[in-house]
Amino acid sequence: MEKKTELLWDNLTLEDKEKIWSYLENNGHFKEPWFIFETIHKLNKIYKKNGYGKNLLNHKGKLPHCIEGMSIIYGGIRALAWCCSEASKNDFRNIFLHEKEKVVLKLLSFFADNLTGEVFKKFCCDLNDIFKKFNLNVFLTRKGFVSR
Repeated sequence: MEKKTELLWDNLTLEDKEKIWSYLENNGHFKEPWFIFETIHKLNKIYKKNGYGKNLLNHKGKLPHCIEGMSIIYGGIRALAWCCSEASKNDFRNIFLHEKEKVVLKLLSFFADNLTGEVFKKFCCDLNDIFKKFNLNVFLTRKGFVSR
């Protein structure tokens, strides 16, 4: 029986990356706008020179509610304005599909840092299963990504 070669994210085709994105999105993992926003905000804050979240970076400050770290509270529930949510979601998807492995794994790791309990377990299980099916050489743990 032939052993499959493990791949790096950078060796995947755009079509494969889009499939992985769709599997994760269709399983409900990218539906919480605040987690997406926090992920892109953190990535921009740590990697200022790279400015990976270009949409959010260029969008911030144009409207009164778009102050760094500011959210809108509706009935005690934290929410983002639609424009901030869309800017960060577009950045998240663009980074996921077009950046190098190191950046994508950092993006997913920052995203996972927002998740707790069963939500984290489901994301981790789904992501690791998908990565395994695509023969990717890493898997996610609570401490971050590790090599297979």
